Amino acid sequence: MKPALLCSAANSLWHLAMQPACRRLRLAWRDPRRFGEKYLLKLLEQNRHTLYGRRHRFERLDTLASFRDRVPLTVWADYEPYIERIAAGQQQVLTREPVLLFEPTSGSSAARKLVPYTASLRAEFMAGIGPWISSLFQHYPQIKGGRAYWQVSPPTSAQVACHGSVPVGFDHDSSYLGFAGRKLFSKVAVGLPELEPGMAVERYQRA
Repeated sequence: MKPALLCSAANSLWHLAMQPACRRLRLAWRDPRRFGEKYLLKLLEQNRHTLYGRRHRFERLDTLASFRDRVPLTVWADYEPYIERIAAGQQQVLTREPVLLFEPTSGSSAARKLVPYTASLRAEFMAGIGPWISSLFQHYPQIKGGRAYWQVSPPTSAQVACHGSVPVGFDHDSSYLGFAGRKLFSKVAVGLPELEPGMAVERYQRA
């Protein structure tokens, strides 16, 4: 199959796969406050037996107002002790789900921070980029026939392998997309196989 046809087919399948996320977003637009509160209460219920949930009595929070009144505003330093517990191997600290890895922030406004990444968070990531990419395909259908370069992870030249017992960073940016998404992405991504991890960003910055 010709490269342009292969890209068009892969991008079309990807576009189709993102439609459920687009429909959920359109439903949320109808009443964003109600959607946001419903989602918040779902998270509180799911994580009420975690260390953080027990300390803040998540089981007693059943409205947005009760959450605002009883859970204090926090900064990153408030979460560092929990991150260290997760790194030491403790389960159900901030999330009921197992932590798959830590994803580092770029550190643009402060020191680099490690964000616990779960399977649900990866699904949320896809739910966010789905409508965005779908909109691009809809308004600029000609881009379906071409390849794309993505840089999602923070640009670091020295990737840390682990923090405690937890891996740091995905092995490849396409890992954000899950198994099926990664397979489709491999058909349309601009690859740089000759570069070591971290060198791609430096090469593009110098270009």
